[in-house]
Amino acid sequence: TPEVYGNLTKNTFENTIYHPTTPYAASRVTADHFLHLLFSQKKINYSSVRASNVYGEYQRLYRIIPKAIDFFYQKKVIPLHGGGSSIRSFIHIDDVCEATYKALKKGSSGSTYHISSDHYISIKKLLKEISRIMKVDYRRYVKNVSDRKGKDGFYKLNSSKIKKLGWKT
Repeated sequence: TPEVYGNLTKNTFENTIYHPTTPYAASRVTADHFLHLLFSQKKINYSSVRASNVYGEYQRLYRIIPKAIDFFYQKKVIPLHGGGSSIRSFIHIDDVCEATYKALKKGSSGSTYHISSDHYISIKKLLKEISRIMKVDYRRYVKNVSDRKGKDGFYKLNSSKIKKLGWKT
């Protein structure tokens, strides 16, 4: 997860210093450190991937894309945290699986790879687009609410390292 880096303001590479802002992100940093320790001391093979926001079939309904579709379909009001100003890059699960396979087959053991598209969108604009496609009145079914504690505003993962292994979006 890019959450290990905290709120990003620039293109971020795999060697960027961690700055988690949530307990979840801190747990992911701990897992990364644990894997690196096993690799350096026990020579256990591993590759680590960090993907931007993943979407796709059968995704859990608490994620923003299926949640929006579900709420709009049911004519329920969806809360828009922080006015939807957060910027995200979304990538389909099939692309993540392909990149992960490349990292495992062609990557260097002990390495981390970013998986992200180069397209960014605010959550507000994303919800407007979903409501337009579903022919739902955005103003009626989206309500601005205060932001969640620790929520990062922007992630921009640089995927050039994984692209050198032959992966492309």
